[in-house]
Formats: sequence, C-alpha cells, structure tokens
Amino acid sequence: MNRLLTLGVIIMVAGCTRIYDTDEFKFQPSEDTASDGATTCQTYCETVMDVCVAENAQFATAAQCMQICAYMIAGDTTDISGNSLACRDHFALEAIESAGTHCRSAGPGGNGVCGGNCESFCQLQNEICTGANVQFNSVEACLSACATIDDSVPYNNTIVSGNSLSCRLSHLSLASGSPDVHCSHLALDSPVCN
Repeated sequence: MNRLLTLGVIIMVAGCTRIYDTDEFKFQPSEDTASDGATTCQTYCETVMDVCVAENAQFATAAQCMQICAYMIAGDTTDISGNSLACRDHFALEAIESAGTHCRSAGPGGNGVCGGNCESFCQLQNEICTGANVQFNSVEACLSACATIDDSVPYNNTIVSGNSLSCRLSHLSLASGSPDVHCSHLALDSPVCN
C-alpha cells in the first residue's frame, strides 16, 4: 500500500512540474491566459488592434501595443475607471459597439476614464524612459510639466508632431520599443512635439 501511495505522489509531482516551477513554486501561466482571469496584454492588444482602427487607432502595430502594455498597471478585472490595463481592456471591448466613443479610453492615455492623460503619460514614461533617457526627474515633476501641455487634441497614434500631449503619447508608445530614439520627444522642449 505504501509503495502505491509513494508511486502516486511521484506521478503527481512529476505532472505538476509541467504546471509549477518547482524551484520557486510559482504558477507559470501561458502567454495568453492569466491564471487568475486577469486581463493579459495579448487579449487586450488583440481587441484594441481589431476594433480601434483608422482615426481611432491607438497603436501603430500589435508589437507596439504589446511593448507599452508591459508597462501598464494590471488593475482588477472589474475596473471601469482608473489607470489600469483592465480598465483599458473593458473599454476596448466597449469600443466594439462604439469605437469613436471608447477607443481613446482604451488607449495609452486613458482619456480621463482609464486614468487621466497626464497621469498615464507620466506613469508610463517614468517606467520606459530611464537612465540616460530620463526626461523628468520624477512622476511629480512630469505631472507638473504635463499640466502645461495642450491636451485638447484628441489622441490617435498618427499624431507625431505638434506641441500636444497626443504627440507625446504617440512617441511614448514608440519609446516603449526604442527609448534611445523617442524618449527625448516627450520633453517640454521636444524636438518633434513642439
């Protein structure tokens, strides 16, 4: 009986090594499904890229969406406000019915629904533009500077020039993949967003 029990435990542990990293004993979710039902970058980016197109486009490519998404605060699956990936995913799904109304809330700025544009911009740039690419000394310094930038231009990913927060949000998305090139475009004295 003990041998059968021991054999059963060995088989169970061997099977669990496919699910658990036994060195750290942490669940290893698949790339497209979070273990707790939370929103993933994969599902969010698939939705926002399918739904928010043309004048409502939030990202130039799915790869760009995935790059900036990696820096977003996850949030709770019930979020319908606040600076989180979960909130953005909610509004990407809402955009299926009304892209013009909901895509900007699903985008990197949050449009005052999923975080304020300055709040989201500053949180993301603080994570993306580090080391030699730092443009603002702190999130607080960024928020203070951001308050002086024109936020009246409705965001879409094609706005890559002009002195607006929308231009800086576009370059922030680009900076998530190429910080050495695009972080300087976020500054108040931006060579591109001026």
